[in-house]
This record gives sequence, structure tokens and C-alpha cells, in this order.
Amino acid sequence: MAAAMPARAHDDERRGHRILLIEDDEDARRNLHAALALEGHDVREAADGATAVRSAAQFKPEVAIIDVGLPGLNGFQVAESLRANPERPQMVLIALTGYSQTDSLRRARAAGFDEFVTKPIAPERLTRLIRAPLARRPTPRCSTGTRIPTWTSRCSTTATSRWW
Repeated sequence: MAAAMPARAHDDERRGHRILLIEDDEDARRNLHAALALEGHDVREAADGATAVRSAAQFKPEVAIIDVGLPGLNGFQVAESLRANPERPQMVLIALTGYSQTDSLRRARAAGFDEFVTKPIAPERLTRLIRAPLARRPTPRCSTGTRIPTWTSRCSTTATSRWW
């Protein structure tokens, strides 16, 4: 008999996540988007850093997969910008890079990335990288104890009653 999974991890496996995919290579972006969409995720795309920062402000992703070698704002700068936003402190940031140098790993950690992977990446591995940090994060709650929905960072002023 399989061991029971924690409720949070089980819930995360059953529903998709809001993912911002930031990749300047169109073929790579298209392939990753298709793989993530097949897993049930709501995926938005950006091909450069400036567009990514604007998209994140509107889309409010739970996860951002960021190519570090972007034109304009590079992926490290995008990560720093996303981490500076107080509305999404628990967003999972995954660095996707063609570089495997020690300096790139150091820069990724300094920029606030949760994971650092080199291309190409198998879709199954990407799925594991997305799920692991999301399962570890605490469920955000309002001061009333109600759960904050994943698509927002705010408590609802009308949803103050509990259903139990």
C-alpha cells in the first residue's frame, strides 16, 4: 500500500499552476510550453526580460522558468526584479541555461533562483522541479485563518467565514 501524501503535495499534483515561461529561442519556448500545457498548467510566454517583468505583474505566476541568456534584461536581472515584488514572495524561480559554469550558478543563487538547470531539460524533470518547491511552501493564510487563493496575494474582505 502506498504511503499517504501530504494534502498540499497531493493538491499540487492534481491541478496545474500558473507558469510564466521566459525563453528567447522560439522553438525551445514552443516545445516547453506544449509540455507544460499537457501537464495541465496555465502557461504564458515572454521572449525577453522587459516583457517578462510586465507579464508577471499582470499574470501573477506561481512559477517562472527563466532563460538566463535573454536579450535586454538578462535572466538574472529578471529574477532580481521578480524577487523584489512584495506581492509574490513565494514565486518559484527556475533558471534555465545553456551555461553550466560555476559563475552562472553563483549568479543564479544571488539573483534568487530556487533551481538551476542546463538545457536541454526533459519535461519530466522540469515537472519535478516545479512540484518540489511548490509542495514545500507554506499555504498562505489571511489573519482570519482562511486560505489565500493561489491566483492572488490578497485576502478577500468578503470571505471571512469558515466552512467547517
